[in-house]
Amino acid sequence: MTLPADSGAKAAVRSATDRPVAALPLVWLNQTATRFTDTRGHLDVLYEHGDVVLKRSFSRAGVFRGMHWQRPPHAQSKLIRVVSGRILDFVVDPQSEPRQLFHRELGPDDGWVLVAAELAHGFYAIQDTEFEYLCHGAYAESAEHSYSILHHLAEHHGIHGATVSAKDAAAAPLAVTAAPQHR
Repeated sequence: MTLPADSGAKAAVRSATDRPVAALPLVWLNQTATRFTDTRGHLDVLYEHGDVVLKRSFSRAGVFRGMHWQRPPHAQSKLIRVVSGRILDFVVDPQSEPRQLFHRELGPDDGWVLVAAELAHGFYAIQDTEFEYLCHGAYAESAEHSYSILHHLAEHHGIHGATVSAKDAAAAPLAVTAAPQHR
């Protein structure tokens, strides 16, 4: 709705359905984020209800998070995006043979990426990075498996000495082959 600049009239803010915004039913979610902090940065669980979890993490440059995967019936798909910074993003199907590791550099302009529930996922922070996850499927520590691809990072990407969590440092190496890259 546009009014002439000199009309002196005031327009009510309207929604796409042309209903006044004030008339829309809104629910205030008074949920405080839960923060987990370590030397890599932090992870905030912003919202969690049933099988829907919204997380945001901050990782310092040189941090590798992953590779993580949850076995069914606790499988977890992820809709991910980089808010700021740059990452090398990795996925692999840990149940396939041969295990092909796919990667792609992602930044804020790349939008959302869907990581299917059957894929293990991880990323390397090229720069200080803020990252968001919208997960379908609750986190289940008992169903989570961690795999190491640090050998692959060194051999194929020249990345040595990545900062990892104690859990990821103890993860068994995953034998992978580099998948052909598609743009």
